[in-house]
Amino acid sequence: MHDEVAQDQWLAKSVQNWLLAVLRFAVTRDVADKQTILAMARDMDRFGSWPDQSPFTFFIRTSMELCNAIAISEDPGRTAILKRHLKMIEDRHLRHVMAAAVGLDNSLRACAQPR
Repeated sequence: MHDEVAQDQWLAKSVQNWLLAVLRFAVTRDVADKQTILAMARDMDRFGSWPDQSPFTFFIRTSMELCNAIAISEDPGRTAILKRHLKMIEDRHLRHVMAAAVGLDNSLRACAQPR
């Protein structure tokens, strides 16, 4: 039981750090920040993988999709990808800052979650 609580806490902290890393990349667009996100994603995916199953790839896939949507403003799917990401951010303040960083602060009302 203690191990499960520790694992849940580790994952929650990892997700929070990953969200902050994505925010940092949204602000800087720096390659080093993107590499940090991808390294974090690989670690979190490794945590979710089991030896007898195919590898867990949610964070690495999501990270690549987000980084591309942030970096490539001409991508036709950009807005939908970023809005989907914003909807998943539970912390209202982080959601607003992220929306501003990616230029979607005017359309944030469409993906706002009541708190």
